[in-house]
Amino acid sequence: MSTLPLDLIVYITEIGDLSIKDIFHLTQVNQLLRLKLSHPYFWHNVYNRHLGRVFDTYEIDKSVEPNDYYNECRSYYWKYLEIEKELHDFDEMKNRKIDKYIEKYSFDDNYLPPLLYHLQHEENKWRQDILNCSKFIEFSSSSFLAKLVAGQTFRIGLNKLLDCYKSPENLDSFDEFNFACSLLQKKSYKIINNRRKFFNKIRKVLNHFMTVKHPLPIINDSYCFQNNADYSQYVASLIYSLLLKFKNWTTFDADYIESYNTLTVSSGIKGHHHIITSMIVKVIKEELGKLNIKIHNNEEKDKINLTYSGARIGDSLIWFIFGELHFFTVGDFDRVALERFASSDNSLLSPLSNHGSSDMYKIEDSIIDRLSGKKYLQKIYNPNAFCENYSVLLCKVLFPKLMQESMSKFSSFFISTTDIITRDIKESLRVFLSGENSFYYSFFKHGKLNILPKDFVPGPGFLETDYSPNEYQGNMVMIKRLRIPAVVIGQNPDGVTYKSLCIDSKYSINKSTSFEVMDDISPQDILRFIDCIGPANLSYSRIYGVSFDDGKTPKFLID
Repeated sequence: MSTLPLDLIVYITEIGDLSIKDIFHLTQVNQLLRLKLSHPYFWHNVYNRHLGRVFDTYEIDKSVEPNDYYNECRSYYWKYLEIEKELHDFDEMKNRKIDKYIEKYSFDDNYLPPLLYHLQHEENKWRQDILNCSKFIEFSSSSFLAKLVAGQTFRIGLNKLLDCYKSPENLDSFDEFNFACSLLQKKSYKIINNRRKFFNKIRKVLNHFMTVKHPLPIINDSYCFQNNADYSQYVASLIYSLLLKFKNWTTFDADYIESYNTLTVSSGIKGHHHIITSMIVKVIKEELGKLNIKIHNNEEKDKINLTYSGARIGDSLIWFIFGELHFFTVGDFDRVALERFASSDNSLLSPLSNHGSSDMYKIEDSIIDRLSGKKYLQKIYNPNAFCENYSVLLCKVLFPKLMQESMSKFSSFFISTTDIITRDIKESLRVFLSGENSFYYSFFKHGKLNILPKDFVPGPGFLETDYSPNEYQGNMVMIKRLRIPAVVIGQNPDGVTYKSLCIDSKYSINKSTSFEVMDDISPQDILRFIDCIGPANLSYSRIYGVSFDDGKTPKFLID
């Protein structure tokens, strides 16, 4: 291998899907290969594949000097080995004492790539074991890693949200705001790549429009419009065409949390038209910005704005009215508004603000709530796209606190009500940090927001119930009244009722006569149940594995 050209060695390391550990082992093969792999070009490629791709996906700004790629990769290698050792020495107490590891591994961006690598590797192993119906499958170490990654994404999302409230709003602010909120979800790492995939789909369609269907005008070998009005109308036509193209990806209902999660796009769940429009406009702005477009008479180009129900540039409007897309001028809008709504409210044409969009997150229902019976286990939706209800965190903790900080400098009302608002915020945070969210405690203890109640004591990090063995423990059952699959966790102290974890992540208490054991469970059903709950939440219920015992109905293993 040491005699191969460097480009071919780079290609082999990529298609061979070598880990950073494998790559550093290559450098020890012989002196000739070590010399060849010392080239900055090689380490630039390694960095982009193992670290840069992760930072780009999570939109984390990282600048690396050309001569520092090797050092960055070596630092990553040591962190990789550090996580590997944690897994080698793993025991269930690490899940019980997760706060210690959150503070060690979830506060530094540089731990995100090795955590994600090991998590994916661990998940791939036990998922394949489940499909193979192996007798005993344990995934508690995977739950441990999933919590550390959830901690990372929560911190990143929280910091991005803070930046949104501190920075002046621009065209990208709305998308950045919603992306930050999406990262707070524990399963965001499962579907975050869908965001880039969707942007690439938009970009591909846009480039087709600009080169084939609606070519840009060229004057003297450069892209140039006769006047600003022509430019604005052209950009508006792009927005309109793309919104029509992606209409099947768009919903106008505001009934479910998932509709406002930018990461669920391309995951089988439609995005609210605010989300889709903001993503389309973001791509159009980026692509047009690369082309150095000019106006013939040197007029300043109009800027695109997101509005209450669409987008505006100059005198052109692209608007959704009762779910139908319309393209008209501001004057036409005034006439339509008078005809349909008996009023013309110019505030509807004002730029959409982050603060105004925060009302979207008051919704508490998930799409999973609309399912029933066996539909929970069918491939109707991507289970990784189901969201947890974070309305308390967002609407009663983060938004009020961030609004309080941004407005208190200018408003005597906010100053006079600070104590009342802060008390409500702290009590709401206490509610959020109970149960399976208790491991987020460290981010409020050490974070930039001073809202943690002084007397707050984090919960135990696991469900407190009687875990003594019983005939139903670990079985998947169907709760008769709710028509929802669940796993029996343990028997309550009364000796009559049982506590079960339902597939929608809620708990149910029932007598044995109120549920029936499901006897036709497939490996795919087991995986879907795990995906709906999310690996990070499994250890809270002390679920640490699955057993397929001699072809019998599989059972979850409870600690």
